Amino acid sequence: MIDGTLALPILGRARFAYNLRGRSVETDVDSRMCADCGALTFTATDPARIRRAHAAIERLTATRRPGRALSGVGDEPRSG
Repeated sequence: MIDGTLALPILGRARFAYNLRGRSVETDVDSRMCADCGALTFTATDPARIRRAHAAIERLTATRRPGRALSGVGDEPRSG
């Protein structure tokens, strides 16, 4: 499961948003309702966009060495 935000606007389509280090990657969401119990299910119309964004963060986190900032700060060699 990927954590994100579900936006339900008054007008327009519902959207699922994934936060990619300060940038939002979004996809439209379709919904269905059970006629008997009223339960709702949501399905992303383009889940590949969210999966690619999530995989990019996972790769970035996996390749990051301990003690180094992701933004490039601290990339200078340490004198010792």
